[in-house]
Amino acid sequence: MRRRRRTARRAPIAPRRERVAPARRDQEPRVAERHVSGKGGGGGRHTVRLPVVRKPAVLVFRTAEPAHVTLPRHAPGKRERGYTLTGGERPVEARVPLARAGDHQVVRFQLTFRDRAQVAWEARTELVDLVPGFDAYTEGRGFDVVRYLGEPGPGVLRHRGRGAFLLQALDWDLKEWVKLAEGNGDGDVELRWPGPGFYQVRAHGTWTLTQIVPEQ
Repeated sequence: MRRRRRTARRAPIAPRRERVAPARRDQEPRVAERHVSGKGGGGGRHTVRLPVVRKPAVLVFRTAEPAHVTLPRHAPGKRERGYTLTGGERPVEARVPLARAGDHQVVRFQLTFRDRAQVAWEARTELVDLVPGFDAYTEGRGFDVVRYLGEPGPGVLRHRGRGAFLLQALDWDLKEWVKLAEGNGDGDVELRWPGPGFYQVRAHGTWTLTQIVPEQ
């Protein structure tokens, strides 16, 4: 008798597991806001979005209580610019010019508070068109950007307080153009307005700007 040859049974082939790549999460770039806030220096750079690309703007900075803060601003392709802001016995309230800078959409800055004070602050960008204008008289404290609407002619910068003070004319891109007046401590400095435009005041005390109207 012939013996039947036993055929080994093959185990069923398990289906091949395809390695499925994890679902990709498209990480959308974080969009900078026009308003940021914090407390103290924060230990790094802060980013705010410009209102309009290819147009100058101002950075409005405020603190919740009196403070002495240094604000270095990082402009692409340019050296770092530092602004020392103080409101004396009052909270800081300042405008910093943001000159037109090509197609850049954001501006970056850092904060250093004296004695590492943990003071609440906020910063936002605004169109330069929102800077209030004056033709004969305006007043302020500390660092500011002002808009003169009067005619070319004589004027006076009066400063009351400690430290140096300075008035500079800005061009229409908000770049520093020419120095008009400077001093230290309490002082009244005569100047000559070039004409309508934007100007920046760097000071630690209170100040007034006036136009001298010639007597008829």
